[in-house]
Amino acid sequence: MNKKTWFRAYMWALVCVLISIILYAGLLPRMISSDSSFLVLLGIFIAMLYPAGVVRLFSKYIKEIKQ
Repeated sequence: MNKKTWFRAYMWALVCVLISIILYAGLLPRMISSDSSFLVLLGIFIAMLYPAGVVRLFSKYIKEIKQ
């Protein structure tokens, strides 16, 4: 595995951590406690879908690290 792949994986990890902080500390609690049922359902959907997206994003890097 070359240094470019490690750097990309590291940068994507930083981006995912920043997005996670914004989502789980700010945006999603406001959406889930909203009066609108659409925003509540959207917040729950995002909270369930985001971790799966992160796993899919890093699966390529995990496969390269294992080799």
